[in-house]
Amino acid sequence: MQALIIAIGSELTTGEILDTNSQWLSRELNARGIWVRRTMTITDDLDLIVESLCASTETVVITSGGLGPTIDDRTRDAVAKFLGVELEYHESVWDDIQAKFKAFGREAPENNKKQAYIPAGATLLENRFGTASCFAAKMGDRLLFSLPGVPRELKGMFAEACLPMIDDFLMDSGAPAGKIATRLIRIFGMSEAAVDQALADFFEESDARSVGLMASDGVINVRIATRGGPRELDAISEGVRSRIGGSVFGEGGDTLESVVIAECVKRGFKVATVESCTGGLVASRLTDVPGSSDAMMEGLVVYSNEAKTRLAGVDPSIIEKHGAVSAETAEALASSYQKLSGADLVIATTGIAGPGGGSFEKPVGLCYVAACLRGQTEVRKVQFPHDRISNKDRFAKCALDLARRLLHLDSPVFPGISC
Repeated sequence: MQALIIAIGSELTTGEILDTNSQWLSRELNARGIWVRRTMTITDDLDLIVESLCASTETVVITSGGLGPTIDDRTRDAVAKFLGVELEYHESVWDDIQAKFKAFGREAPENNKKQAYIPAGATLLENRFGTASCFAAKMGDRLLFSLPGVPRELKGMFAEACLPMIDDFLMDSGAPAGKIATRLIRIFGMSEAAVDQALADFFEESDARSVGLMASDGVINVRIATRGGPRELDAISEGVRSRIGGSVFGEGGDTLESVVIAECVKRGFKVATVESCTGGLVASRLTDVPGSSDAMMEGLVVYSNEAKTRLAGVDPSIIEKHGAVSAETAEALASSYQKLSGADLVIATTGIAGPGGGSFEKPVGLCYVAACLRGQTEVRKVQFPHDRISNKDRFAKCALDLARRLLHLDSPVFPGISC
């Protein structure tokens, strides 16, 4: 059984408001074994709403938004046109709206009376959470719900009014039951194309119901969905890990920093940072993790060459000979500060974030990241073509990932990243 969610509102398509309703509804429908085949975001245009409904083939269709009292709220009119019926006035709804306004010491504006009209033949759904008149309609072997766009109202209406109808509908239709199990596997250090290539054959042969790849600021998310239950999901996840290897850093809500902190806490390690080009971003991310105080010891920003020498203990001859942005300086930052601070793990960065400061030999976007774990130091060169803020973001992630791999013996240290 498949579902379509249509989020209606010009404020959504212009970017003024983020559509969180579709995300929430998708999770709720998946939990009942209903696959959300599509989500759409469209403007408050009557003909476009009708067109979208006419093109739907899904068993369950849910619209959100466009049920208010203003001239641009056109969902009820569009649904009526789609169903081929007239709008029908419900006196009880108007009475309820007036009572809700009166409870706040106000009179209901006359235009709110528009909300007392719903398509003829549709089932009125009681709305305890607002004034929008919501409704459901059967279309043969399909089911349509029109819900408000306000998240608090939508969630309350869906739980109280829609779910019982959906459960009855599923039972009557004989649709297969069972929760759709999903898992998000998180990867860093590989491109989206490389991940896709590594997994293509595997997913053709697996029992995963759906697979999606999404790249976000250097992190590749592989989303797996199956109706086979936890064991099948574990088997598929293990298959992904065996194909990708050490570039898998976690699942679900894991981040590079949370994985580093968790491993340090587990092993009783203290961690410190010594940063140049990232300006404290690595330390900031580590301290974003709840409970990081059990592992995080200190962070040092050494932007100038003089600070690298005076505070981090780097031999000035290393900077003179190799430059501040070099593998040698990165190694010295990590290893020298590991001795000075006494931390078990030190993470270091030095690079050129841009837009200025680069040269032919050392272009903008070049960075050396280093991690020193109890005297063992690893350095890697990374390079990105982004703007200053994005480059700093990638530098910090590369530094954290290097530390993660150094902490995990089963995650070989990556050779470097250039894109």
